[in-house]
Amino acid sequence: MGQVECNWRIPEDWKGETVFIVGGGPSVAHQRPQRLEGRKVVVINSSYEVCPFADYLFFGDNRWHDDHKGREEFKAFMRRGGKVVTVSHPSSGLYLLKLRRITPTSEANGLTTTRTGLSSQKTSFQGAMNLAAMLGAKRLVLLGLDGKRTESGVSHHHTPHKWPTKPSNITWDRQKSQLQFIVEPLKKMGVEVFNTCPDSSFTYWPFAPLEGFL
Repeated sequence: MGQVECNWRIPEDWKGETVFIVGGGPSVAHQRPQRLEGRKVVVINSSYEVCPFADYLFFGDNRWHDDHKGREEFKAFMRRGGKVVTVSHPSSGLYLLKLRRITPTSEANGLTTTRTGLSSQKTSFQGAMNLAAMLGAKRLVLLGLDGKRTESGVSHHHTPHKWPTKPSNITWDRQKSQLQFIVEPLKKMGVEVFNTCPDSSFTYWPFAPLEGFL
């Protein structure tokens, strides 16, 4: 997708904090994410719908931004003080905090420590985790990293995207191929990671119930 002209430098505002990252997996619908209000929260894409109080929203797909930028809920998110971060290059959005995109191809660039870029391509979860680590987080608690559909075929907890989801597990398999590159870099930084989805297909991080962090 190319690179955006960086207009933001990631501050180290959350040094030593526990950060909750809310993705799109259907398990979020059963976790009462409104309980995260008042904590350090990064939402990914449409997850701002269930966590309108989040500090940051990260996206990496222009289609998503084009679809949501005019929505009242999205505007309300920013009015509340939510910051919108991207490594994409949409045609509009002066409010966006833009960072360079680093395509993760190995553990060497699975997590970037520059304050003007993020490693993210196939999955915005990677960019959000990189963002939280550079903000200073020492523990990441992941919600919605399911990596699969429910038995009834539901793929997300939020309003469906306008574009169709790919068949089978193609999307999640692609995400796994790159997300694996952030595992060791986070360990070396001393950042703990926990996945709150009990039956996630992503097995890089241990499961822990959300209740244990509240």
